[in-house]
Amino acid sequence: MSKTLKIIIGILIAVAVISACCIGGLLLKNLLNKPAEPTPTTVPATSAPVDTVQPPAADDSWDRIQAAGKIIVGTSADYPPFESYVRPGEIDGFDVALMDEIGRRLGVQVEYRDIAFDGLGPALSLGQIDAAIAAISRTPEREAEVDFSNVYLVSEDGILAKTGSGIVINSADDLPQYRIGVQRNSVYQSWLQEVLIDTGRMSPGNLFAYEKAGDAIRDLQESRIDLVIMDAQAAQAFVEQGGVEMVAKGLNAQNYAIALPKGAAALKAKIDEVITELYNDGTIGRLSQQYLGLPTVLPTPTPAPTSTPAPPPSCVDGLTLVKHLTQEDNMAPGQGFTKGWQVQNTGTCPWSAGYKLVFVDGYQMGGQPLALTQEVPPGGTYDLQLNLVAPLQAGSYQGVWQMTNAQGKAFGERLKVNVKVVAAPTVTPAPTQTPVPGITFTVDRNLIKAGECVNFYWKVDNVKAVYFYKEGEKWQDHGVTGEETRRECPPATITYYLRVVKPDNAVDVRQITIYVEAAPEAPAITRFTVDPPGQITLGQCVTIRWKVEGQIDGITLTANDAVLWQPAPVEGTFQDCPTAVGAVAYGIEAVGPGGTSHGQQTVNVVEAATATPVPTAAPEQPVIHSFSVSPNQIAVGECVGLAWSVGGGATYSRILRNGMVIVDNAGF
Repeated sequence: MSKTLKIIIGILIAVAVISACCIGGLLLKNLLNKPAEPTPTTVPATSAPVDTVQPPAADDSWDRIQAAGKIIVGTSADYPPFESYVRPGEIDGFDVALMDEIGRRLGVQVEYRDIAFDGLGPALSLGQIDAAIAAISRTPEREAEVDFSNVYLVSEDGILAKTGSGIVINSADDLPQYRIGVQRNSVYQSWLQEVLIDTGRMSPGNLFAYEKAGDAIRDLQESRIDLVIMDAQAAQAFVEQGGVEMVAKGLNAQNYAIALPKGAAALKAKIDEVITELYNDGTIGRLSQQYLGLPTVLPTPTPAPTSTPAPPPSCVDGLTLVKHLTQEDNMAPGQGFTKGWQVQNTGTCPWSAGYKLVFVDGYQMGGQPLALTQEVPPGGTYDLQLNLVAPLQAGSYQGVWQMTNAQGKAFGERLKVNVKVVAAPTVTPAPTQTPVPGITFTVDRNLIKAGECVNFYWKVDNVKAVYFYKEGEKWQDHGVTGEETRRECPPATITYYLRVVKPDNAVDVRQITIYVEAAPEAPAITRFTVDPPGQITLGQCVTIRWKVEGQIDGITLTANDAVLWQPAPVEGTFQDCPTAVGAVAYGIEAVGPGGTSHGQQTVNVVEAATATPVPTAAPEQPVIHSFSVSPNQIAVGECVGLAWSVGGGATYSRILRNGMVIVDNAGF
């Protein structure tokens, strides 16, 4: 469970859900608690352990699968690059590709069941699945509960530092103090997230996710980061190129294998035969290169001896989806709806007080844990009804939920909700305001695609003060000169204001709304914040935080068009300390095969005597800089506009109305 910090102001909740990153390696998932472990590498067939097992006459594990023409395989699809949802309803990854090929060579169809990781062992014992593949490490403790195929991957990590750094790493406990580079969506990202960040031992600002390993190594050599974690063999290759050194290797070596029901010797023999073929013809090496980025192999160590079986549990939890009670059609952004499932207790434990449905992966859509309201005996069914809110942006979304018992242990088949949010119709821009003598306020265009920018221009005569700001910002922090051009890159539809104070203290406010349409193919800048926002004093520093998703070729971070970092990581932080008074426009540009996206935040640097006091937030705390509702009184059927600005250590926000979530993943 992530360590979460919430701040509630008005109807906005900013939640610090810490995110992390990892490089080209793999992480072990423990059948009980998913501990952090390093990256696997592939193994040649000549070194793979071969268990000589003669199937007993009564073993029909293979005959039954062959007669059915399919093998039912359990996995836990939240663990890239092994197994994860690449789009709603579609699972892919190294394990999935490997199992697909095993099924093809066995001549049977592979049918996947997405099951809570903790529930894979019980699902095997209950006969709900024929096999389980989910980066499961073969250990003596597990061999007492289930059987295993031969090992198909062996893990070993490598940790790099700049040559001569003097850094010594003996265990994961030594890592939190350092800035660590990892590859985006690799299992090292999951490892650092679960073991160090979610437990509060490491600041999320110390993690930097990269699209390419080479970019991380370059930043390591330039001292932008302190360590890089990747597969041991890839790490060794960079050591040989010079400039970096290996400071730790193989902190946790693990052997990955397919879990099978106890006594399924016939099925094991068939799967082992195919695994050997896949080694010999290079298929495992090819899949390893494709999904894991591992071009070489390591020998497989001799399997550890099995341990004494533990006493069997008094009962086993199990859950199977019977049917979807609701079918979600196209939805409007922010639309509320109820998702229903009918499930069956297929275990031997009754579901009693303390059992509940919890969110596990994908988009939460405002859903909250759902406790059962009655006991469900083994074999009984129960209807689950979950209140959700559709995301704001157009696109396809999937949320994954799972049942947990009174001890918090997850089990059973996971439950999915898939929605398609349809973009709202294009709004016809409102007519411009009536011109006022002495005030010019224009923009080059007011209808753009997400990721594009616009240029504002204003010129005012005979005035006392001028302020340029957008919805949700304090106008006092955004003083400007009487004539300027300002570039802005709004991620969503928003209104900008020019506040003019005349010599007699009369105020005239001009406004222009920029309408932003979705651009689903371009990289998505899901975060770009500058803290503190708006205004700082000369000598004060700002912290820039960003995160980019989608297909990315390169990212550039700038200040007044001067490059601060190029290519920058896809997720990271950067501190900048302006050296002169004036406006500093911080920008981010993300380039991908589907287009280019921009983001911009402007900070005014002023002398200390003229600054508006800004409270300093505690390190890594979520900060709600502003939140406004306009108008504050309406007639029934009318609407209000909401504007907010969130920063600091926050990585998630949502909007509530009378305690109910109306906007999930509300952004910053």
